[in-house]
Amino acid sequence: MSGRQSFYVGIKAIISCSGGVLLLKDKAKDKWEFPGGRIDEGENIEEAMSRELHEELPGAQLDSHGEVLHVAVGDFMVENDHKLCLIFYAVQVSLPKVIKFSSEHTEQVIATPDNFRELDMFTTDQAALEEYFARQELTR
Repeated sequence: MSGRQSFYVGIKAIISCSGGVLLLKDKAKDKWEFPGGRIDEGENIEEAMSRELHEELPGAQLDSHGEVLHVAVGDFMVENDHKLCLIFYAVQVSLPKVIKFSSEHTEQVIATPDNFRELDMFTTDQAALEEYFARQELTR
């Protein structure tokens, strides 16, 4: 079976807030990204999204997940020669007044159409954010 790539499937939350989109700084790779992660065996998308938000943004509550905005293969191998196929969802989330971070992240930023190109992001997250802002422009 050479030539075939094995994948894990992950989900990412595009959370609209304060006139932009919430991004978190990945501690290990020092890049900005959307909250999210792999779907565990036996989980559906909503369960995985709720779990990942709870892990990465303690106190955050998933209200609903909306449409798929972008799908991409991750930039790097995650383990066992697997890549990560990422599905980016527009989500409605109730955030706590003070955002706390998991051990995976160090800070937050609100990405806007004016500043997001200046942020050092993973290629997949950058493409998803470009798609998100392009759709926002079309609906205005």
